[in-house]
Amino acid sequence: MHKVIATVSLISLLTLNGCFHSLKQEIYQGQLEAKKVKVSTPASGKIITIYVKEGDEVKAGQHLIKLESDKLMTQFQQRQSQIKSIEWNIEAGKAQISQIEAQYNLQNDLLSKVNKLLADGATTVQNKNEVSTQVNILKLKMTEAKAKLLAAQNDKEQVSSSLELLNLQINDTKITAPISGTVINKYYEMGELAAPGTVLLELADIQNMEAKIYVPLNKLSAIKIGQEVYVRIDSSKTPFIGKISWIAAEAEFTPKTILTKETRTTLVYAVKIQITNKEGALKIGMPVDVIIQ
Repeated sequence: MHKVIATVSLISLLTLNGCFHSLKQEIYQGQLEAKKVKVSTPASGKIITIYVKEGDEVKAGQHLIKLESDKLMTQFQQRQSQIKSIEWNIEAGKAQISQIEAQYNLQNDLLSKVNKLLADGATTVQNKNEVSTQVNILKLKMTEAKAKLLAAQNDKEQVSSSLELLNLQINDTKITAPISGTVINKYYEMGELAAPGTVLLELADIQNMEAKIYVPLNKLSAIKIGQEVYVRIDSSKTPFIGKISWIAAEAEFTPKTILTKETRTTLVYAVKIQITNKEGALKIGMPVDVIIQ
């Protein structure tokens, strides 16, 4: 049984390789590329920790580098203490307003009764004026207490905004991976200072490679988006399967680095091929042959 399977596999490989040889006139040369992302820092500070090295695979959101954040943390804690103090003042202010409101309501009711007694001649104007004065004093205290409460609430909003900004700045000192990929370049070392916008690392998504080829107009009608193609590299006898992901809408002259001088003056269309690189055999910059059936 094993011999039969091996024989069938060998026949399949020979047949596939035979296809390559029979389609030599349809071979297009290209070069492998990968999606690259430069990882920069929005913050400034000394690099205190680097969690990765060149060649490491990382996941999106994974911590890559940590900048110094002690001063920001101190300011953050101070703002938190301010918030607590302001919140205590707000609660005290609300309690004071409730107390004044209760006194005001009592004095206001008393003033109504005094006014009736005065109308009946059962009290004096002096008594009425004294109660009225107390009502006005309490009204003024109420206004002042509400103004203080509003000021405290405004202070809380300002400090809260400052706290949120500090939190963002602290988070900016934690540099994370924007994509899943491989660290291909590391530009800084621990202890070095980084300014905002400084590129610290470069990542590449080498799990999904791309090859660009140039197809002449008379061959363009034979290809379409999503079409499977064979991709061959010198270091592997077994070809890879790729898919056409993009076809240029406009023609251009073949790049000077491709083929002969005569061919370089030919109008061609750029075509991109996507290849899955699960085993990691494909490398950035590697030349490939692409065969389109």
